[in-house]
Amino acid sequence: AYLKLSEIALLLKDYANSIKYANDALKIDVFNPTAYFLKGMTYKYGKDTNNAISSFQTAIEQDNQYYKAFVELGFL
Repeated sequence: AYLKLSEIALLLKDYANSIKYANDALKIDVFNPTAYFLKGMTYKYGKDTNNAISSFQTAIEQDNQYYKAFVELGFL
């Protein structure tokens, strides 16, 4: 549920809550690549490139087949 809330907040450009919900999801499962990916997207749209790259890399570390994170890293 936290991941979906993070995604909705991202779509509404509520970046602070998007990060908060992704972090709440990570408190439940610290190895969740989707939470790191959502943090990366939030940072990307918030123009924080360094944190976006870091979050995408962490998503890939958790799941080395996470295609979307590879694509976003390529864009950045």
